[in-house]
Amino acid sequence: MTPTDIEKQVGAAAGLWTHSPTDWAGNEGVTKPSSFPTDASLGYQGAATGSRPGQVVMVAIPPASGVGISAVSITNITATTCNIQFTLSSLPTVAARINYGTTPAVASNTAAASPAAGTQSINLTSLTTKTLYYFQVQATNANGTTLTSLGTFTTP
Repeated sequence: MTPTDIEKQVGAAAGLWTHSPTDWAGNEGVTKPSSFPTDASLGYQGAATGSRPGQVVMVAIPPASGVGISAVSITNITATTCNIQFTLSSLPTVAARINYGTTPAVASNTAAASPAAGTQSINLTSLTTKTLYYFQVQATNANGTTLTSLGTFTTP
């Protein structure tokens, strides 16, 4: 069985499982909250908690000014590259980039070729194998600059 096979299973959450009803002390008369998903694939992926390595999800609330950034995700992580996708609001955007590095200072950055409203994808290259990276998305327009919260990923 491969990791891909595991991800395709009903109840799978990128290969990891959430709690079953008995894990919620169901055998002790405690009922699982109705807000909890019954299928792990419907659950929240977490944000840099270590519960799902490489599966960071962050949401930046659109600011009163600046650019709204949402749906940040990491895809195609390899030993030396990583693709970060995000969505920009419909406000005009003049610049978008990924700030990243091996410390929370995120001293390096890679810019989007032509930022615009909608889904963006920026590929980070020349990464180091088996290394923890910190990152954040930054977008700017005439009204200001928006930064997402700091996220992490680890190269395999």
